[in-house]
Amino acid sequence: MPFLFSLLVRIQSPGNWNPQIQQSSKITSKNRSLSTPKVKPWLTWKRNICREKHKQKEGERDSEAMDQLLSWFLAFLLLFFVLCMVGYQIICLTDLEIDYINQYDAATRINKVVLPEFVSQGVLCFFYLVTGRWFMFLLSLPYLFYNIRLWKRNRYLIDVTEIYNNLKWEKNRRLFKLYYLLLLVVIVIFWIIWSNADKMH
Repeated sequence: MPFLFSLLVRIQSPGNWNPQIQQSSKITSKNRSLSTPKVKPWLTWKRNICREKHKQKEGERDSEAMDQLLSWFLAFLLLFFVLCMVGYQIICLTDLEIDYINQYDAATRINKVVLPEFVSQGVLCFFYLVTGRWFMFLLSLPYLFYNIRLWKRNRYLIDVTEIYNNLKWEKNRRLFKLYYLLLLVVIVIFWIIWSNADKMH
C-alpha cells in the first residue's frame, strides 16, 4: 500500500520526480538570475541625487520666470498710469481749444496731475534700475531728464495768463510724450508675452 500511494503521488505531480524537468527549471532560473543584473546601492543613490537636483533646477527656473513676469506686469501698471496722466492733460487742452472749458479750469486740472506724472515716471525709472531692466531704463532716461529740466526751470505748471499763447506748444509737447509712452507700452507688452511663453516652455 505505501508503494502504491507513493506511485500515485509521483504520477499526479510528475515535475517533482522527473529529473529532466527539474534540470530545465534550474537552468531557466539560473538564466533569469544572470539576465537581471543587480543594481548597486551607490548607483541608485547617485541617480536619486541627480533627480532631486534636476527638480530643484526646474523649480528655480519656474520661480525666476514667474518673478520676471510679475516685474514686467508692475512696470506695465506704472507705465499705464503715466500714460493716463498725459492723456488726461491732452484731453483738457483739447477741450480748451474747442472752448468746452475755460482757461482757469483747464490750468487747474492739468496742474493737479503734473506732479503725479513726474513722480510716477521717476518711480518707474527707479523700478527698472532695481530690477535690472537696463534697456527699458535707458529708454526712460530722456523722459526723466526732460521732466527734471522743466522742474528746475519752473516751467512744469501751466500759467493761466499764457495758456492761449502756448496752447499749441503745450499740446504738441504732450502728444510727443504720448507717442513715446505708447512705444514703451508696446515694448513692455512684448516682454510680458515673451516671459509668459518662456514660463510655459
